[in-house]
This record gives sequence, C-alpha cells and structure tokens, in this order.
Amino acid sequence: MKKILALLTGLSINNIFVTSIVSCTFCSNGSEEANLPNENIDAKLNEDSQDVKVSIDDETKDNETKPFYEYTMLSTGSGLFQFIKKGETAIVYDTGIGGSPRVWNTKLYNGNIWPTKFLKEKGINKISAIFFSHFHTDHYSNFRSILNNFQVDNIIFNYEANEFMKKFGDSISPNTKIYDKLEEFYTFDGIKFHNWSYSAKDFLDKESHKKQVNRNNLSNVLYFKIGPTDFLFTGDAEKELGEAIASQKPDIFKNIDIYQVPHHGSRNSLSKSFFEKLNPKNCYIPGTYDEENTSWRNFMGAASHKFPDGNIVDQLKESGCQEISMTGKPYNGLTTSQLEKINNTEVTITIYLDKNGQIIDKKYSKNTILNSL
Repeated sequence: MKKILALLTGLSINNIFVTSIVSCTFCSNGSEEANLPNENIDAKLNEDSQDVKVSIDDETKDNETKPFYEYTMLSTGSGLFQFIKKGETAIVYDTGIGGSPRVWNTKLYNGNIWPTKFLKEKGINKISAIFFSHFHTDHYSNFRSILNNFQVDNIIFNYEANEFMKKFGDSISPNTKIYDKLEEFYTFDGIKFHNWSYSAKDFLDKESHKKQVNRNNLSNVLYFKIGPTDFLFTGDAEKELGEAIASQKPDIFKNIDIYQVPHHGSRNSLSKSFFEKLNPKNCYIPGTYDEENTSWRNFMGAASHKFPDGNIVDQLKESGCQEISMTGKPYNGLTTSQLEKINNTEVTITIYLDKNGQIIDKKYSKNTILNSL
C-alpha cells in the first residue's frame, strides 16, 4: 500500500508540473485562435477527465441499455458548441465560445482549449463532420483548435464558405472534404441531416448580397432524427429566415424533442409562430448574462445582449416545452415567474440515447468553461 501511495503521489506532481508548463506556453498569444498541437491538449488532460468518465459510467452501469449516442451542448458562455457522439467519433454543429477571443485567448487561456479538452475526455478521436451555422465568432472561435487536434473528415459551411476558407483554409487538411455549396441532405455516421435552410435559397442569396448583411439570417437550420428522437439546430436564425423556410415548405415542420433555442434566446430569433409548429419538448439555450459581477462577463459578449429574453422564455413554455435549460446565467431582468420556468442554469447538457435512439438519461454538469479556469 505504501508503494502504491508513493507512486500515485509522484504521478500527481508530474501532472501538475506538465500542466503548468503548457498553461504558460500560450500566455502571450493574442490572435483570435490558438494553434494547439495534439500533445499540448493531451498534456492538459488531468483528473477532471477521470471524474467525467467515472460519473458517466456510474450513472449508466445499472441501466439495462447503455448509451449508444450522446448529445451534448457545452457551456461556453454566449457561444454555441454542440455535438453528437457515437463511439469514438463526433458530429459537431458550431465550435463557438462567447465573449472576446482576445480576452479568453490571453488572460483566460484555459477557456480557449476547454472544448477541445472536453471532446478528448469524452474519448472522441475523430470528427466525422462539422456543420457551421454562420460566420460569427461566437459560433466558430474554437475551430482552429479542433482542426489542430482531431482528424476532421467533412466540413459543411453555410452561404459564407469563402469567409471561412479565407480565415481557416491554411489549417484544413487536404484530406478533409469541404461542402462550400448549400445542399439539402447530408448523411454522416448513418444519420441523415436535412438542411431546412436549403428551401430558402432565394432568400439566402438576396440576404448574402445586401450591403449590410445580417449573418444570423444566413444560418444553416439543421433537422435530423435518431430513431424516434427529433433534433433541430438553429444557430442564430431570426424571424425572416424562419418565414422564408415556412413559406417555401409549410409541411416541413416536425415535432421536435431536442430544440436548440436560436440566437441564445434573444428576442431577435425565430418567431413564436415558427416554433409553435415544432411542439418542442426539451429547449436548450446556449447563452449567458452577467452584469452584476465578473464571473460570466468575459464570456457573455455585449452587455446589450440580455439572454434569454423574458418573452422568449414565456413563449417556449406556452408552445409546450417540458424543459427549458440554459448553459449560462440568465438575464437578471427576468421576472420570478420567468426564472422559475428555467429548469437548469450554468450547466453543460448531455442527453444519452440507446442504440434505437430512445432517450434513456440526462445529465446537467457543472463542468463548464467558467469552472475550467
């Protein structure tokens, strides 16, 4: 026993030493994304990863059916980073972190690599596909880190492929397939994805050529189904895009089980008439607000972005949301009644599905970008 304790003690010290070196390596990097080779992220994996794996095993070991798929929305402030895991591969929709990249890339370095660490801790070693909703920093800011640390087989851009390629083309492997034209259907890892925005191509074309482009309304709105469970990822889609989709494909709407609330729960998002057609059950808001102290402020973006809007919370509940959860801290101007409608806050959300796509478990973890610092 004494020998084992001595060995464990020595290992702990070595891990702490390695972590300290890595943290300092990029302290002076002021670019928008850090170039992170594989060994640096691997060195950052510490006892946290063991905690995550143990907790997942403990929660599922007594289930007759163990998870086959996992859906996760990471808690990255007012950024969007969500993915579907199947085995050791993942399909990602947006790779964003909220706030200013120059802040979290220097003073808050750990926050930059945290999403990449999280994927590795989950046992993911390959990205089958990355879908991007649109070209806003809070939806792509961790992209280069992902490219530098994982094999990425496919990248699906929206109408702004040229902008993405100008910024990230030098980091994309020549073996990666690039989808730079909008398509209606995609299939990866046996899952068929339907890009609802394809039906609004005329609207997207006009919007993309405006002098003042509203990039939110260029979002890829992505629907897919795993067994009986329906998902809808919306990026920052706003009312006008929703109306264009509905006018072209009025029969497109499905009952949605997992609904990514658009535009971080902003009032400038898909209209009530749009999401009422979805009858969403589980509504997840990727956003935060913190005007009272500095804990979430570095990851919340502009102070004018009061996420979520109270009317949106009310409308989600009225449209049938059985659960509303949020990855960050709610706007402090919400009424008591509105706050009570939000079931979970400041959490990373994970939904476990069995081999047939049935939801078998949910987890709301305090493993967040804020707690990684």
